[in-house]
Amino acid sequence: MSFISTFEVFIIFVNRIKWPNDVYYGREVKLGGTMTTADCIGEDVMVEIGTGVNIANSVPTTCVNDIISEYNKNNGTTLAPISVEKFLARYCSHLERILEMLDDDAGVESFLELYYQYWMHSGEEIKVKSSEDGSPVQGTISGLDSSGWLLVDTPGGRVRVAPDGNTFDIMSGLIAPKF
Repeated sequence: MSFISTFEVFIIFVNRIKWPNDVYYGREVKLGGTMTTADCIGEDVMVEIGTGVNIANSVPTTCVNDIISEYNKNNGTTLAPISVEKFLARYCSHLERILEMLDDDAGVESFLELYYQYWMHSGEEIKVKSSEDGSPVQGTISGLDSSGWLLVDTPGGRVRVAPDGNTFDIMSGLIAPKF
């Protein structure tokens, strides 16, 4: 009999990343997100990572502990709710492994392979709006480049969309610059 931890239930259910940084339960409920900034000083890169995850607040949306409760109900299990402290400990352990992966020779490629396992956009049909008064252009998401820009194939060619300065309304499938 295999043992499944509360954190693993979180990973199983929260298997959706909305480009570039939101964490979703399924496709419609946002549970959190991650923001990063980076500065270069000589050959050193300084990265700041901030993450927020709704662990225990059921209102106004779903939280991780609601997902665990649903899992227990559907599977006849009795997994305990996860505490913020336990979540942070597990999160930091996983983050450390990811940062070590990025420091490896195949770092970005390895990271993207892992990222693609969880993101929700492969082959998704979307519209890209390039200006406030411009018409949206239909396209298909084909992936990310090594800098995290979204690659969208359109009838006019491949378009690269910056992760910063845009909004991505997944319900209507529209990426637009923030105005």
